[in-house]
Amino acid sequence: MHRLHTNTPTCRVLKDDIAFTLIQDGETLRIHVSIASQHVARMILLEELLALSDLLESTKQMKGLDEMGSDLMSGLFV
Repeated sequence: MHRLHTNTPTCRVLKDDIAFTLIQDGETLRIHVSIASQHVARMILLEELLALSDLLESTKQMKGLDEMGSDLMSGLFV
């Protein structure tokens, strides 16, 4: 995934021979993809959403995010 430098948050996703564009329009995410690739693009996005949901759930079960951030930053600037 590559962020494009536009006025609106826009990303270009490339995977194998499929390419599509994600554009954030307020609270809406618009997806521009060819009709032939739309099913694969939907599966890619679903897979990423599930991975992010799992990550969020895991962090909820661990220590607080602020504490994890502090732990990661400690020792960086020694």
